[in-house]
Amino acid sequence: MARLVGELIPTALPPADDKVNNLYSGALDASQVEPPVPPHEKDRTIHPLLSKQILDCVQIRPEDRPESMDFVRHRLELIADLLEAPSEKVSPIVDEDTRS
Repeated sequence: MARLVGELIPTALPPADDKVNNLYSGALDASQVEPPVPPHEKDRTIHPLLSKQILDCVQIRPEDRPESMDFVRHRLELIADLLEAPSEKVSPIVDEDTRS
């Protein structure tokens, strides 16, 4: 998300080695991690389905994240197909409860 909206994603993971370039902003207790604002709310050029995919991948609880990278890849391919051939008949369905 840092490259999309210019912000780091807070994480509950332990801090990485300072010598390594990473996107972590430092370790936090999971209960202190505020969910990020959906990227499409910060930049209207980001498709809501891509925004949802990103938020799904950064969920604190592992069981709330996508089940596999194959699942993520498949959803990204579907989003890419939608962006390459948009249809006025297709409207994105985004769960507005992603920040609760």
